[in-house]
Amino acid sequence: MHTERKKNLPENSLQQIKYVGDVYEKKFKGAGISTISALRSQMSRKSTLEIERFLKRIFTRKGGALDQRAYNSTTAHLYRHGNGSVPRCSKIRA
Repeated sequence: MHTERKKNLPENSLQQIKYVGDVYEKKFKGAGISTISALRSQMSRKSTLEIERFLKRIFTRKGGALDQRAYNSTTAHLYRHGNGSVPRCSKIRA
């Protein structure tokens, strides 16, 4: 389903990152980040702790639980695209 939706999205859409959907894209936009390029650019200027805090704020659900898959996917995306100072991935509980 993700790959089908991904084909119809703009290349620079935040939803190109796996597990990032409409809700998280709106949260990113509320924080002033509207594209993948903007995300990479802003995160490249932040420390590891600042990135961790920011992503946890974005990916925390209404009930207070962290969406670990979206958090890890975004962290891995940043790492793969040259941001070496990313936080550790969140341990996913089964």
